[in-house]
Amino acid sequence: MKKFLVAGLLVLAAAPAAATAATTTQKVYSDSPSWQSYDTRPGGAFEFVPGPDPAPLGSGSLHLTTTDGAAKVSLGNTQLAGTALGNVDELSYETYRSSSSTGSMAQVPSLQLAVSDPEAADGFTTLVFEPVYNTGQGAIANDTWQPWDALNSGQGVWWSTHDLPNQPAFTGYSTWDAIVAANPGATVQGAIINQGSGNPGIDANVDAVTLGASGDSTTYDFEPNSAPASKDDCKNGGWASFHPAFGNQGDCVSSVASGG
Repeated sequence: MKKFLVAGLLVLAAAPAAATAATTTQKVYSDSPSWQSYDTRPGGAFEFVPGPDPAPLGSGSLHLTTTDGAAKVSLGNTQLAGTALGNVDELSYETYRSSSSTGSMAQVPSLQLAVSDPEAADGFTTLVFEPVYNTGQGAIANDTWQPWDALNSGQGVWWSTHDLPNQPAFTGYSTWDAIVAANPGATVQGAIINQGSGNPGIDANVDAVTLGASGDSTTYDFEPNSAPASKDDCKNGGWASFHPAFGNQGDCVSSVASGG
């Protein structure tokens, strides 16, 4: 069986379940552990950048590029690890496709779930949500942020990388509700933001990724690192707004004086 971010999975498996439902927003920076490179291949790259304005949350986003057909970039998150597939109740994100992209207009980053599943060939599959197969949510457009609801009240359309009941690998498309019903033993290993392979020349951004199960959800706000431009930026509590964080105003002022 394929393993997915095993260390993170073990940590999460040991954590106690939340006592009450909660909705939170978490900022993600380049040094944050919540999203990490999972299967990034040559020609694929990611960075945390300002904009494109106006970003869905905060001032920045996750920027993804793939240069050729072999390129691939993906980041994984283990928040949902160990969750029964049927308990997942929120999966959404926003994308921005730059008009500088030279690849297919049908392509933007996908949202995926790595799943252990006794019904799947080899006991594992990756479920893939792509906006191009969810035309009821609107056509993909350039130079604008677009929200995508991967569940869509159970009607979100997904495909699978391995054969599932009534759903052949890569060529079969099923609604979320149908997949859950046909795979009662499926358990999530992790969530993935993915671009490529086979999608050369795509320049895109992702932000406001929401993952939720059993009423608990977290929305991830991707942000670039930030630093003060002058000593005045450190005053009146401004020192606390930068990343990496300063311990106090003095540390902030010293950083400016030393040129960072």
